[in-house]
Amino acid sequence: MNTRKLTFLALCVALNVVGSFIVISTRLPLFLDTVGTLLTTFLLGPIYGAVTGAITYIISGSTFDPVGYFFIPTQIAVGLTGGILYKMNFFTGWKKMPAILIITLFSATVSAIIAAFAFNGITSSGTSYIVQVIHAIGIPLFASVYIVQVLSEIPDKIITVLLALMIFQRLPAQTKYQLISKTGLR
Repeated sequence: MNTRKLTFLALCVALNVVGSFIVISTRLPLFLDTVGTLLTTFLLGPIYGAVTGAITYIISGSTFDPVGYFFIPTQIAVGLTGGILYKMNFFTGWKKMPAILIITLFSATVSAIIAAFAFNGITSSGTSYIVQVIHAIGIPLFASVYIVQVLSEIPDKIITVLLALMIFQRLPAQTKYQLISKTGLR
């Protein structure tokens, strides 16, 4: 990995960590922690995106969100799914919305399994309050977590994907070329 790629990956990790910190601090029912994962995925490919996501949760788990460690598989799922969809040209025109929905469902499924079974539905996310209310009215725990996860992931992934695409499209062509020219892979 060359210095440019390493620097870009570090910037994308920082973007994720800052997004996560803002959401955790304000208890927003969103996540905003995968903009950098997707940006890396779009430019360098799904493996780099998955690595970006994993490093994000290692850092956030070590600093301000100990629950983050457990959600590394979610970041990996977002990086890999986003990368596969990008390679299939799903982020152009009308195909953006199905791509966002697919990423949402993968992310929500992985996160719901972790949140329900590792944390009994209570995590550091602002969505935990909503999960507890839904569960209290008699809906089974996993269903409560999954419903809330999908409903919060939809606006989160719309914002995240569109923001990552906007940044990606505005990166200078020379920068993109310098980052991808050494490997020939995306």
